Amino acid sequence: MVARLKLSHPVVHEHALQKEVADVLRRDIAVEGRVSAEGVVWFAIDVAMFFGSIPGAGRGIIDGLPDLWFLWDGKAFLIELKRRDGTLSESQTAFVAAGLCAAIHVGVASDVSHVLHLLDSWGVPRKKRTRIAA
Repeated sequence: MVARLKLSHPVVHEHALQKEVADVLRRDIAVEGRVSAEGVVWFAIDVAMFFGSIPGAGRGIIDGLPDLWFLWDGKAFLIELKRRDGTLSESQTAFVAAGLCAAIHVGVASDVSHVLHLLDSWGVPRKKRTRIAA
């Protein structure tokens, strides 16, 4: 008898981290897609839940885009979220390199405090309702 192979969707381990970060950003900056009083807008891009080909292939949508995008003062600030044991994919590494060459602020964070630290180090204004542990 031939064993049947059961296919299942991969587990996206970073979902809980992304939700936690989004909840904090809503309190510390503004609701996603809305401009804060300081002129910051943020949003998330998630293509991880698509399986097979990248949605929008042929329309310029690429693999490897960072999870979080912040726009402020005419600049872009991008953060890829990775669990502590996660590693960047080849396409993510290529995008980070391209972003740095284009003078975009790009970082990788593994928790909420690291996201806030990156934003603070870049000078992106936030309400600082959430404090970073020392």
